[in-house]
Amino acid sequence: MAERAPTIYDVARAAGVAASTVSRAFARPGRVNFETAERIRRVAAELGYRMSPLVRELPSGRTQMIGLGVADIGN
Repeated sequence: MAERAPTIYDVARAAGVAASTVSRAFARPGRVNFETAERIRRVAAELGYRMSPLVRELPSGRTQMIGLGVADIGN
């Protein structure tokens, strides 16, 4: 069975902070103490944490995705 990828909860537990702090450290680094943000980044790298590309683009409100809606799947 494949090992699951680490989550922000895993990073938070290992860094000794809340998951919201981990999220903030990646999304808005200026809002987290510099030393704490560095510790979070170090722990994330050690665990092999990779932020989803879609999640990475959320703060900007822009993604590289296009949506398509159709009324009938037969169209």
